[in-house]
Amino acid sequence: MRALDDIAENANRSELGVREFTGRHGLTLLEPAWRSLVDGAARRGVHHAFEVQLSYLEHVSPAPDAYLCLGLVIGSELAAICPFEPKTMKILGRRTSAWVMPHGFAELARDVIGDSKVVRSEVLRHFVRHLGASTGQAQWLVLENIAAGSCVWESLHRLPAHSFVIHVTGAADTIDCERSFDALVTSLSPKFRRNLRSAQRKLEALPDVRFVIARDPSGIRREFDAFLELEVTGWKGTGGTNTALHFTSQLREYVRTMLDRFGARGMAEVNALYADGRCVASQLCVREGGDYVVLKLCYDEQYSQMRPGHLLLQNTLQRCCENPEVQRLNLVSHQEWHRDWHPDVQPRYTAYIGIVPWYGPILASLLRLSVNPRVKRFVPMVLLLPRVLRRWLR
Repeated sequence: MRALDDIAENANRSELGVREFTGRHGLTLLEPAWRSLVDGAARRGVHHAFEVQLSYLEHVSPAPDAYLCLGLVIGSELAAICPFEPKTMKILGRRTSAWVMPHGFAELARDVIGDSKVVRSEVLRHFVRHLGASTGQAQWLVLENIAAGSCVWESLHRLPAHSFVIHVTGAADTIDCERSFDALVTSLSPKFRRNLRSAQRKLEALPDVRFVIARDPSGIRREFDAFLELEVTGWKGTGGTNTALHFTSQLREYVRTMLDRFGARGMAEVNALYADGRCVASQLCVREGGDYVVLKLCYDEQYSQMRPGHLLLQNTLQRCCENPEVQRLNLVSHQEWHRDWHPDVQPRYTAYIGIVPWYGPILASLLRLSVNPRVKRFVPMVLLLPRVLRRWLR
């Protein structure tokens, strides 16, 4: 990324521009530059990977033709890329059109692709100006599930403070894997260590106990099918929430395709624990750089006393700590059962940016005021002002 910073230092702001790439064809054109930017980034994760976006666009996007990638160009160099898609959202009590960064898993973080100093400083200012000037009805740019310290976070805080609103909307749990596995286990509570040892003894009393790590294409497909069968037997299956991948064909094919594509470059694993001749726990995992992500996991509730999910996670953590290329294991969400592993809790934020050139900062200010109970009842009346003014000026 240093080369881009050198180019930027010798360029004036008029040489920074924005290019549009639309739909699947546009995303495909960007693949070489996208991969180059990710490989050159000092901090990168699974959410930056090209495979995530292409799989999303093919299987989950509600409007593939409206999918838009903006590129920040310095001279002739593509310095940053960010995907967007239109979405109707309820903001300030009204349904309105907004641009959002697309995702397949709600918990995965979102970020700009590109990590140079000039990108962190300039990218959102240029993208907001471009989206605000484009024809369309969108009044907002909504940045969901962004992380502190990310490129988009730093660029957001270079905007005028009155032009955006930001608040915490979730969290993701990560576990440091740059320490030894023994150090990780020592950091756990004595009670939890005893529970793991007890669960291990109960498991070992069963026949045919084995851990399976599927990395090759045929193994990934086989264990993915086993995951689907196992997940549907639990609380996400029939009689429960009906949210298992088995019931959501678009999300199922998105995950399947993503595993295939990460697996093609050796960056996907389906980890499973077998006992009694059956799969009792399973994880779907991918890796980008030092970021090892457990996308989804499930276990057989009939074996819950043996804590198969925890034992499988313990096995995965041991391998991650022994792999010098893995820096952290990312559980992507914040769940009560994660607390036993003493994870680092990383807050996730949503930012609302008003992009209409003359009215955007006013909208952002109104949104900020709307959370104040003393003034929120006046906000709907203020929103009517533009309509009143237009009628008065006719």
